[in-house]
Amino acid sequence: MLITSVKPNITRDQAITKFRSRLRALKHGRLRFAVDFYVPYRFFQTTWDDGRSQSVAFFAADAVTGKLDLVEFNQLPADGEIVNVDTQMIAEERINDEEARNLVRERILGLTFNKKGFFKLSRTKVVAELAARLHLPYWVGVYERDGRAQIEIVDALQGRLEGAKLREVVTEWFQPHGT
Repeated sequence: MLITSVKPNITRDQAITKFRSRLRALKHGRLRFAVDFYVPYRFFQTTWDDGRSQSVAFFAADAVTGKLDLVEFNQLPADGEIVNVDTQMIAEERINDEEARNLVRERILGLTFNKKGFFKLSRTKVVAELAARLHLPYWVGVYERDGRAQIEIVDALQGRLEGAKLREVVTEWFQPHGT
């Protein structure tokens, strides 16, 4: 399937170096292989106004579970930062545009509440306009120990290890359907 993705900043070799650390080998066993994997996201240009100030930012919400952390961008990826990829290693979209928009709005309101309190929340207006539908790239390292597979995931944009929420999405994708 041909998808449009943000271009990775971390190469496969760099991800493998991260996967092959001694700590990972002790924890998970032998690295068997590393593959690229893509998660669909909805990018929104958001504006929020609390009556005193207005803020604008780009946030991306996953279109798989809606539970992954929002990704903030200073601007939309430019043409040179976007690539077309022919791959089957894609998480299935389950969240539509409107659900993703609502998730972004709710999280921004939550951030506003945490920073400014309840009274500011009641005056805050959040607008989220769909700006793009893109995939974000990840590297998945598959380990084997005692005949069992385990995975670790590296964000291919920032090079950081991802947590349990994304591991759950990828693990579900790797499971045979119908089990």
